[in-house]
Amino acid sequence: DMGYMPEALVNFLALLGWNPGTEQEIFSMDQLVEAFSVETLSRSDAVFDIKKLDWFNGVYIRNLTPKELAARVRPFMEKAGYAIGDEAFLEQAVTLVTDRLGKLTEAPDMLGFLFEDQVDLARESFGGKAKFTSADIARALAACEAALSGLAEWTHEGIEASLRALAESLGWKVGDLLMQVRVAITGRRVTPPLFESLVLLGRERSLSRIARAIAVLEESAHGR
Repeated sequence: DMGYMPEALVNFLALLGWNPGTEQEIFSMDQLVEAFSVETLSRSDAVFDIKKLDWFNGVYIRNLTPKELAARVRPFMEKAGYAIGDEAFLEQAVTLVTDRLGKLTEAPDMLGFLFEDQVDLARESFGGKAKFTSADIARALAACEAALSGLAEWTHEGIEASLRALAESLGWKVGDLLMQVRVAITGRRVTPPLFESLVLLGRERSLSRIARAIAVLEESAHGR
């Protein structure tokens, strides 16, 4: 299975060599049955545009409710080795990537960090355009850990305000500091939205990952 929704594939294939005579591109099955006519079939060769198919699939994905999308994504997550015990958690997780998914097969790569006990951390993933040493990043993450530990409530607004204020007090650019947290939490530089991911992971798991990242960076700083 390549991650295409059957409805999207049918819609895409129906428009190969057939023109409805309007600008409409998204059709339900009932609409296709009603609108289709052999009289409007094109005599030209059809062009199978995979990018167009991806676009159709993305539209259909975004039209799903979180519950529906979770049900579609679950088999791909399980095939990738992720145990989905809490359906409600998966429903929350898919809302982070609904606008980014082109195919259902992309979900495990985007969401896997939420279902792992620990993520793989590579020293080269940290840093950024500025030249930060491992010790610099470890100290910054230690400050993040302390600031986040002291939050009264684990909310998007509280986390964001805390980290932005911390960046200013440390003399870091906000984007640079958030990148270190992003890598510590997910193991990657390109991920779903950071603050929403932290909220979904929860305080305990998030702080545990930051602490582990600090340990990895301190080992790197000492050449171990």
